[in-house]
Amino acid sequence: MIRKKIVDFFNKKLQIDIEYYIKGGFWLVLANVTIALVNVVALILFARLLSQDEFGKYKFFLSLIGVFSILSATGMDTAVLQSASRHNKYAYINSSKFRLKVSLLGSVAMLIATAYFYKISDPLWMVSAIGMFLFPFMFSFGGSIFFMYGLQKFTFASIFKVLTNLLPLFFVITLTILTRNVYIIIIAYMLAISLSHISIYTYIIKKVIPKIKNNVADKSMISYGKHLSLVNAITVVFNYFDKLLITYLMGYSSLAIYAIAESLPNQFKTQTKFIMGLVMPKMSKNSNLSFKHIQRYVLYAFLLSAAAISIIYLVLPPIITFLFGDKYISSIPFAQKLFLATIFWLPNTLLLSYFQSQKKMREIYTYRIVTPIVGLTLYLVLGIKFQMLGIVYAMILSQGFTFVFLILIASKKIELLRMSSLIRR
Repeated sequence: MIRKKIVDFFNKKLQIDIEYYIKGGFWLVLANVTIALVNVVALILFARLLSQDEFGKYKFFLSLIGVFSILSATGMDTAVLQSASRHNKYAYINSSKFRLKVSLLGSVAMLIATAYFYKISDPLWMVSAIGMFLFPFMFSFGGSIFFMYGLQKFTFASIFKVLTNLLPLFFVITLTILTRNVYIIIIAYMLAISLSHISIYTYIIKKVIPKIKNNVADKSMISYGKHLSLVNAITVVFNYFDKLLITYLMGYSSLAIYAIAESLPNQFKTQTKFIMGLVMPKMSKNSNLSFKHIQRYVLYAFLLSAAAISIIYLVLPPIITFLFGDKYISSIPFAQKLFLATIFWLPNTLLLSYFQSQKKMREIYTYRIVTPIVGLTLYLVLGIKFQMLGIVYAMILSQGFTFVFLILIASKKIELLRMSSLIRR
């Protein structure tokens, strides 16, 4: 009785289904916390057992794969989530088949990288050659978590998320301790991701889909996923460009320092990223949702982030020293500044979830094209001029610009890109 009164109170005050978010959010938070803790353990081992040059090489290669992921139709994840939330039980299967074909382009990109590394006598050519064969399996079947989000099966989503993250990390941690060979570690990481995704795909086909009784065909899913993949490409490049630019300007060792600096801010992002999977199914069911309905929650998200990050900013120096040792003390001021950029992460995620749930393609196109271009420009201008510090400030300015820009788009106070010929409402 008391519990019901409390839930009813918050439902009226916040005007949301608080019980839905508590039930779903518990499992997603639990999964994220588990993954975050194991990630921190892996980072500690990297920092203490590998040289900065080796650690930087590891981060560089994973960033390169991240950029190549644009050749795997990454926008299909969101399309699968939305389609599944509207009862298309074959959304994940159809998406995976499509992505498997597209991902062959990623293998071609890995082949070119292999030739380049071989030409400059970098041992990464062997890693890249193996990655060429594993690439389609690393990305084609990665939509399982989003499929479960769409079905509102948050327990399954949490389990799958833990498996696809912990299995690779288990390989990485074990081989870091046993071999301290960065090339073996990268190969094991790619292999573990491939195996985990294939295993979950097989399980979903055999155990999950047959139990779903109703099915509503969604012929627009692939088309919608293609649109999202196209506009998402620049964003994906932007997400990894800072690592590639630092490597080009300053080398692998400097990238290792930057990787430690961004590691804890990235964990904060990971802990809040699940919100998109939680709110998207709810938003998708209301096709007439307006910005007025969510603007108060955007404000709450901003204030909550600001309060949390203010505390984190103060306690960060001793935490980094304790976890990663004196070797990475120089990363502390960069980490503090990068945390400032994450103040905008949660409200930005909420706003983007609103656009995607309502299939506001013109707004999504505008956001996906304008904000990464601004970010990449800031990286180049400030990075070349001030190197790592410039890249950090570019990140802060980019996230702030994104927040303001999304608000202006949502409130219809700026003219959107006119792409009516490309967008099917």
